[in-house]
Formats: sequence, structure tokens, C-alpha cells
Amino acid sequence: MRFWLRLVGISAFTILTVLGTFVPRDQVSADDHSDFVFFQDETKKQETKKAEATAKKGDGPKDGDTKTDSKKGTDSTTKKKAIGNRKEKPEIPKNPYVKLNTVSGKVGKFDEASNCLTIKVPVPYINNKKFESKDVDVKAVLTDDVKIRLMVPPLQYDEKGRPKRYTNKELTELKGEDKKSPGYPGTIEDLQANSVVRVDLVRTKEDLNKLKRNKKDDPANELDRTNLIIVVSPGMPQ
Repeated sequence: MRFWLRLVGISAFTILTVLGTFVPRDQVSADDHSDFVFFQDETKKQETKKAEATAKKGDGPKDGDTKTDSKKGTDSTTKKKAIGNRKEKPEIPKNPYVKLNTVSGKVGKFDEASNCLTIKVPVPYINNKKFESKDVDVKAVLTDDVKIRLMVPPLQYDEKGRPKRYTNKELTELKGEDKKSPGYPGTIEDLQANSVVRVDLVRTKEDLNKLKRNKKDDPANELDRTNLIIVVSPGMPQ
């Protein structure tokens, strides 16, 4: 008897399940699924907003990418032109000299014929346990591009014959175009006797190579050169 009751129950459940699958979806009440309907409506609203936003973006010209590319091209062309218009920096000539030493002393004399400057350089020595000094003549040939600079600006006089006082602006103008070199530009005429000078002794690289090759020759027999003479204090004209 229990077996038959179970069989009847299973059969009834199976029939109801099969009938439920054939029920049309339109007959399902929206009230029974209000949460689902609300979610479905919100989804449709979001899809509608996305479609409208896409439509607004699509209203403009579709070749926007092309314009952007053209702008980029224009910018790059402008940059190339700007680079091309830049003034090329002048090549700085390499220094052909090698600095050997710097000596300080007083001007002995300047021989215009040989273009040679004699400097009296004080050399200390011990005499009876006392330090003394004696002048040693050092000769140097002026190079073609020698620079003569004055640490003291040249004297100028006002209407009353008094030494003129320079303003900062005037001192800057007196320095000339070469702002890197010390002092103010001078001439050979400023190499007066007893002027205190500081002289750079140099040799060309070619001369140094020759001296290295000819070791038998005494380097002291060849005069050093100078490409920079700084007049620390002027001497009395002869």
C-alpha cells in the first residue's frame, strides 16, 4: 500500500512539473517579480544613456584622428623648423699651447726687433744662513695672439687734470669683449721698465714633440713663448 502511495505522489509531481514548463511567460505577473522588473528597467536606462552619449560623440567629424595627427605633424614640423633656425654655435678653436709655468717679476726690457720680453724674476737663496734673493733674467717670445691685460685700468684725467674715477658701468665697458680674461686690455706700450708682470710660459705642442725627439738638444737653449702677460702694476715710462 505504501508503495502505491509513493508511486502516485511521484507521478503527480512529475505531471505538475511538466505542465509548469509549458506555461507562457507573458502570463507571469509582474507583481510577482517586481525586483526583477526594476533591475531590467535600470539596465535599459543605462544602455539608453550610453547610446545617447555615443551618438553625441559621433556627431562631430569622424576624421578627428586625422586632425589630431595633422596637429602632431604640424607641431613636429614647427619644432624641426625651430631647431633649424637656431644659430649654430661657433666652433671654439683648440688651444695650440701647453702651459709650462707662470713667472712673476719686473720688466727688464722689451726688444721689438726680436719680439722678446725679458723679465727679472727674483729667486731666493741662502747666504750665511740668511734668505736673500737675486734677479734672474727669463726671456720669452710673444706669440702672434698674445694677450696683454692690465689689472689697473688705464689712467684718464678730467678737465681739472685730476685722475678720473670710473663708474661700474665704465669699468665693465673697459673690459672689452673678452670678459673671461682678467683685468682690462692693454698694449705692448704698457710693458714699461720695472712694471710688475705675471707671465704664462707656454710651448706649442709641435715644439714639445720636437724636444722629446731630439733629446740631445738642450731645451734651455730654446726660448719659451708667452701668450698671456698680466701687468699687475705699471712702471714708470722710460
